[in-house]
Amino acid sequence: MDQPDSSPARAKAPESFRRPAPGAGALSTVVLVLVAVVVLGGLATAVTYLLYFHRQGPTGAATGTGMGGPSLPEGARAIATMEPPLVEVFALHFSPDGKLLGVGDGGQGVHLYDAATGKPAGVVGEQGQPNAGGFAFLAGGRLVAVTRAPTGIVALWDVAKRQRIKRLGPGPGVAYATSPEARLVICSAAAGQKDGRLTIWGPGDSDGRSVPISGDSGENLALSGDGKLLASSGGDRPNRRIKVYRMPEVKLLHTMGKREGGMGTKLAFSPDGKLLASSGPDDLKLWDVETGEVKPPVEGNNGACACCFTADGKVLAAYHRDEKGIKLWDVATRKQRAFVPVRYVEHMTFSPKANVVAVALADRTVKLIDLTDLLK
Repeated sequence: MDQPDSSPARAKAPESFRRPAPGAGALSTVVLVLVAVVVLGGLATAVTYLLYFHRQGPTGAATGTGMGGPSLPEGARAIATMEPPLVEVFALHFSPDGKLLGVGDGGQGVHLYDAATGKPAGVVGEQGQPNAGGFAFLAGGRLVAVTRAPTGIVALWDVAKRQRIKRLGPGPGVAYATSPEARLVICSAAAGQKDGRLTIWGPGDSDGRSVPISGDSGENLALSGDGKLLASSGGDRPNRRIKVYRMPEVKLLHTMGKREGGMGTKLAFSPDGKLLASSGPDDLKLWDVETGEVKPPVEGNNGACACCFTADGKVLAAYHRDEKGIKLWDVATRKQRAFVPVRYVEHMTFSPKANVVAVALADRTVKLIDLTDLLK
């Protein structure tokens, strides 16, 4: 077991990790795109791209609800906008008590924020070293697991002390899933290959248990809250089928759908573990976990980039890039309840204690939005 790390709680971000001035990243991106398009596709196509960027708003100019987006609807309240010195947001999680929001970064560990105010609350992770960004709160929010690239080290950290407690071992950084209640940490390996492998750590484990998964490369993983079910988006073509396993024995229960799985599919269990939501470019679906059958479709479904449930499991939220916003559905009726206009969402998650959603945008800002009145 490693000794507690006595390094400072927060290190200054390297120059290469610091945020550019608002609009600077967008301008350089637009210029590069236009040059490439002119070379490859001609002037007319370049003009089309220029008009597209003009309509969408500049990347990096975080106004309204997201990067040039419109204002929030009545009943939704902006709590805070955080601008950590990120390389890229890899993960976004609330602590089990809902008091902290963690933002997993590819460069500086896990940035912590007060979930009620958005004020910085420190950093956990390997300072000054590249991080895989995968993390999760465990043991009532006292510990957080961080996977570190390029060697894929999984370690446990004391959140209050900002100190590393121990190194669990090597953890391949393809995908990960955790259950705070069951205190399980699972990592997958062999991305893009037909067969994958899971490494599983349980309470008190110093070494991970390695389990092969046939015909499943584990591109994306999700654990139910009680840790008894694991969902995987399968692999790339032609193995794009969602799989559900019983834990901890990793027994295959269901192979679901036809082509709903794959690298771009995001998965989320309902809080009671009875439903599984899968979101992808072409479809958003709800699955009955007991039978493995798909439920009736939600109203106005046209695919989604991310999805999550509210703490009570009554509402499913999903971000739709084409419609530039988050749709909120009543799970029982499949009817749309509300729409929150926000652009370029890459990650989203609900607080386990309130109807507060955290969204990470492509400009590396993170927003906290209170939807309590909207969902009354």
